[in-house]
Amino acid sequence: EIESLRSSLADRAAQIKQLRERVSSLEAQLTIAATAIAELHVENQLLRGDDPSRNITPMKRPNADSRRT
Repeated sequence: EIESLRSSLADRAAQIKQLRERVSSLEAQLTIAATAIAELHVENQLLRGDDPSRNITPMKRPNADSRRT
């Protein structure tokens, strides 16, 4: 029974590794897509004669103290 549990644990660990790799891949694809969308949005604003810097909303960043907890 212990060997069966060890084998099952090893299988789960391999699945977790694959899922983490998949998540990383999807995050990279999402970053590429978001960048492309942002670039197209700016190009569209320029084509319409709008000022693309007018509607920029700064990202809220956590302060240094909250990251330490």
